[in-house]
Amino acid sequence: MESEEESQDRAKRRAVRNAIIAKVEADNAEARATRNARRYKAERDPIEYEAQKDRQRRQYEAEQGGPVRSYKKIIAVTKEEHGEVAKARDAERKAGKRAAMSPEERQADTDKKADHQWVERRRARGIPEDVIQAGLIAHIQEREAKRAVKAQADAEEAMMRGGSNFGRF
Repeated sequence: MESEEESQDRAKRRAVRNAIIAKVEADNAEARATRNARRYKAERDPIEYEAQKDRQRRQYEAEQGGPVRSYKKIIAVTKEEHGEVAKARDAERKAGKRAAMSPEERQADTDKKADHQWVERRRARGIPEDVIQAGLIAHIQEREAKRAVKAQADAEEAMMRGGSNFGRF
């Protein structure tokens, strides 16, 4: 036979469990209502919906402390078309990223890609890694030396063009 104390403990546990279940169900219903409201809003008023998304994106950016990558769905029927659209979108993204770079950053990015390709060509030939790394250091120094010579020549040409006698015959 069950004592009165045990039945009270069981009743308390049941009450706590029911309260937790009710809270979870209420949270789920609220989340569902929020998602549905967002979807219905997009169907009713796209201009206001876009403004709402911008407000939410700015709020999220402030919370995250930086820019937020937007999601763009790839609309395609076939797998090949999906691949083409994805490649075009990736090229557009890379072009935008490159356009935002300073000339020094752009040059550093180009150098990094060229160095990577240079190393990969050497690896494909079967050259040992330590020889590749030593060659890469020499390659980078040679490139920097060529740039220094070109910069000096450009500076001299600019000085010559800036002279008062430039262009007179």
